[in-house]
Amino acid sequence: MTRTIFTLTSGRSGTGFLCGLLRRNTRQCVVFHEPFFDWGNPTMFGRPIYDRCIGDVEAVRKQLLRKQQRIRRYAPHVYIETSHAFLKSYWDLAPEFFPQMQLVAPDAQPP
Repeated sequence: MTRTIFTLTSGRSGTGFLCGLLRRNTRQCVVFHEPFFDWGNPTMFGRPIYDRCIGDVEAVRKQLLRKQQRIRRYAPHVYIETSHAFLKSYWDLAPEFFPQMQLVAPDAQPP
């Protein structure tokens, strides 16, 4: 089973930098930052955020199913996605598709 990790971040918080850091320093991982150029792996920006706002969770689930299928095709040991879309469109639906997912909050401030 693939270990799936998403980031909990806001926009302009360094997710692109984090992605680069992870790509250069991890092994057996597939790392994406807002996968705009992989047509099989939805970014979850744009329409999914709109669908989520209007309450069309089935449309968001459809995109998450595509994401889940694409991640399976990568067949990685670990899949990491750095994106602030997670909090905007699918944070509460993701456990349905990625029940063993883990979350990272790189821009959280310690108490």
